[in-house]
Amino acid sequence: MVGDRLIGRAATSLLDRDHAAIPPEELPLWERAEALKILRRECDSWTRLGAGLVAWVGAVVGAAALSAVVSHDAPVWLRIVCLVAGAALVIGSWRLGRRAWLAGRRVIDAYCWWTLLPERMPQGGAGVDGWRANPVVDAVQARLFVFEGARVVRIALAAVSMLAPLAFLDTLDRGPRASWYEGETTSLWLFCLAFLTVGLGTGAVLLWGQFRAARAYTERDPVQRWLLRRDR
Repeated sequence: MVGDRLIGRAATSLLDRDHAAIPPEELPLWERAEALKILRRECDSWTRLGAGLVAWVGAVVGAAALSAVVSHDAPVWLRIVCLVAGAALVIGSWRLGRRAWLAGRRVIDAYCWWTLLPERMPQGGAGVDGWRANPVVDAVQARLFVFEGARVVRIALAAVSMLAPLAFLDTLDRGPRASWYEGETTSLWLFCLAFLTVGLGTGAVLLWGQFRAARAYTERDPVQRWLLRRDR
């Protein structure tokens, strides 16, 4: 399946299950602890994060090369080189980034399913070992979730990805001189548009994955359940 090379072997068997086909009375609650241990480790995959970083850099460099094609003073041979190299980088980065995104989405889907498994039980999950058994522990762990593993790194990289193009735009009037990009307006703004797309898109993907995982995990939080009237 797409993205399997970016998913560890231990997690692959969990992801290949057809969870929707499991009847409620056969939910594998006894496997939950081990499954979550594997999936938490897989959610922190440095391999997928590295692939995404390579894709991000490749897309930005490729966009810069393609924008040079419309540079007003670039020789023909340089435009051809930039066109070929830029297109190759953008296409390759898109394919790699998409694979990393699809693989990560599969992992998050499985993590959310196993995390919320107790809620599918007849008793609603209350009192299940490691889930809504101790209100104090549940409340504390729900708030520490985003600081565990590589989640902080992913959130930080998402922020950098989204702020980088904005910071670049801010430097346009802070260069060596106000008109340092004079004559290259078209080329520059094409690059800025591509940079914004890559930066904001990558940041959104990273943050959405972290939000989904955190949203599933904090379902155990008694404060949140009270505020949302989950148990009323």
